[in-house]
Amino acid sequence: MKKMKLFSLAWPIFIETAMFILLGFIDVYILSSYDDLAASSVNTANQTISIVTIVFQILSTAGAVMISQYLGAGKRKDASLVSVLLITSQLFFGVIISVIFLLFNRSILTLIGADGQILEYASGYLSIVGGTMMFQALMNACAVIIRSHGMTKLPMFVTAGMNVLNTGLDLIMVPMMGVQGAAIATGVSRIISSIVLLIILFKKIESPSALKLLKPFPRGEFLSMLKIGVPSAMETFLYNLSQLLITSIVLYCLSENELITKTYVQIITDLRVTYI
Repeated sequence: MKKMKLFSLAWPIFIETAMFILLGFIDVYILSSYDDLAASSVNTANQTISIVTIVFQILSTAGAVMISQYLGAGKRKDASLVSVLLITSQLFFGVIISVIFLLFNRSILTLIGADGQILEYASGYLSIVGGTMMFQALMNACAVIIRSHGMTKLPMFVTAGMNVLNTGLDLIMVPMMGVQGAAIATGVSRIISSIVLLIILFKKIESPSALKLLKPFPRGEFLSMLKIGVPSAMETFLYNLSQLLITSIVLYCLSENELITKTYVQIITDLRVTYI
């Protein structure tokens, strides 16, 4: 019985994770029929994004652990405190990251070796998708809180809807606008998904009045989140960093053809690792 209960909670998380990975794959796949170099440039921009999203993973992982512990101990108010702390912290860092990508997207991409048409494609994508990272942060926080309360299917359904919406918008906008169309599709689908998850959160789990728990600011809880989250996120961070460094070496030392090849091989490998 316990195994069945664990499976019923775990399989929606697996599906959600797989569909989230597929979101970036769909962008690259549809763009590949438009321009291989555009698809590779978008993948390069996404690798840059994956490095900074480690901040969201640190907070989300710790938030899930702490909320589950408090709920298990019957400390509902403490669980609510961590929930609203997670949301506000994610939004705070999400806004900072969004501003950085809006203002310095070309400088960041130039630093890793992008130039010419690759730089134009990647910077156009990064300015839009990176500029809406605050909504990605909000989506992550809401999904973690909802899952921690045992409602693992709801975030899965929202992520599925996000994929369907993103695919539909890609098919419409990429032929008309190219890379910018793919970026807008991704940005819009993530904004809508974050709003839907926020509505679900405040209707089924928390009340907006829980925000009052942040006065005075719970510094101890925030430090505990960092203490829990940083070690657990290091493996993902180092993997993403290694992929970005490889891409940088290709950009500096090899040609566009090698970048395109590396992009498709990496996507296939990432999908295989995800499903295994």
